[in-house]
Amino acid sequence: ETHTALVACKGVPQMLSRHGRPVRKADSRPQLLPGGCWDVWRPGSALSSAAPAPRVFAAPMTAVSPRWREEAAKLFDKGWTQEASQKTIRYLLQCEDDPLFVREQRRKKHPSLILWLLWQESPAKKGEVGSMLSVAILSRQRYTSKGPVHLQGGMVLEYISVEPGTGAKAYWLVQAAEEVALLMGHTELFSACDLNQRGTAFDGRAKPALEAHRRWGFEDTDQKEWTDRRFEVYSAGCSVR
Repeated sequence: ETHTALVACKGVPQMLSRHGRPVRKADSRPQLLPGGCWDVWRPGSALSSAAPAPRVFAAPMTAVSPRWREEAAKLFDKGWTQEASQKTIRYLLQCEDDPLFVREQRRKKHPSLILWLLWQESPAKKGEVGSMLSVAILSRQRYTSKGPVHLQGGMVLEYISVEPGTGAKAYWLVQAAEEVALLMGHTELFSACDLNQRGTAFDGRAKPALEAHRRWGFEDTDQKEWTDRRFEVYSAGCSVR
């Protein structure tokens, strides 16, 4: 009998990484992952086949250190300049310190919401941590247990931010999000495209959100399907697609 490690761990006898290497070997993926990260390197996937392999990681938000979440918040602030977005992102990162805003969000967000942080790092020397070059927040929204399973919620890419000129690619974070979705039993990934993101962030070097979503492979869906899936409903004043 063998077991497959999906998280960073030292392993047990006969446990294998997703690439089939024993996890006790130094070059096995679980041994190389930071603590708490999931193994999103499915053999044959676009992420796994990339050369050179990007340093992309995914971890449940509760497994990410406060210092690293603060680093993520700084990068998000550069890509999302509106105060409302920044406060919501900091809440999802568990960094928001405004008690009134936190209380309001807790009333709006369902307790079953599960969050992951995805990021790409710059290369680093052995034993050191690279700089965060791109970051994304992924959620699993499931607010009901009634009706068909595929209409009980799903995986949603909430926010993403990429530092231009660093070699980082948002595409790799989207690929990692798809792998987390598959591990959670979902075959689809959704995202609400913020049309206010017109490419003005990072001194005008960012890509407009709609253009970026199309490049990543997202397809249009209508409001009815979004509602039928029981995803979080946006207010009428929000400019999302």
